[in-house]
Amino acid sequence: MITYTVEGFFSKKFEVESTNILLYDPSFFSLDLVEDYMNFLMNIDLKDYLQYMIQHPIQQEITTKDITQLSNIDDCTTNMCYIMASCGNKGLTLTEIATALHADNNYKDNTIALTKYGENQAKTAQQLGLVTFYKDLWYLTAQGGLSVAGRCRCLTKDSNTSIEKEGYIPYSLQA
Repeated sequence: MITYTVEGFFSKKFEVESTNILLYDPSFFSLDLVEDYMNFLMNIDLKDYLQYMIQHPIQQEITTKDITQLSNIDDCTTNMCYIMASCGNKGLTLTEIATALHADNNYKDNTIALTKYGENQAKTAQQLGLVTFYKDLWYLTAQGGLSVAGRCRCLTKDSNTSIEKEGYIPYSLQA
């Protein structure tokens, strides 16, 4: 049995380990385990998170990678997860991400603008724990995969799970 804690949340150990399993050995990946973890996090009282942060202040210097830059909250959350899952989580470059997000082709002839748009959306998605960067490519994390599965699994605070008729479960997230 796995025990989840507020301290464990801040260590990001579960997120890292579950994402590594998803990327390197998906046959052992458990969406249900990630869902249990996320339900646990949603049911923790806000004061418990705040108390932990007060008792354990971050001592690291804030750098440019810590500053959120985004153009569209949907593009760095829901849409980002969807395009990653749609390609089978094979890993995408910043240009591929931006091209997929910009279906209207506003930037199709401007590689610099595409790269910057992709960078801003991917960086924000990474700060939210939805994607990870590995060997020059961006991948969906276990939590990002749960977000996509959220199109058919609706997590609620009372831990109920419901299936919508038009659900979408990508690649290895299928039950």
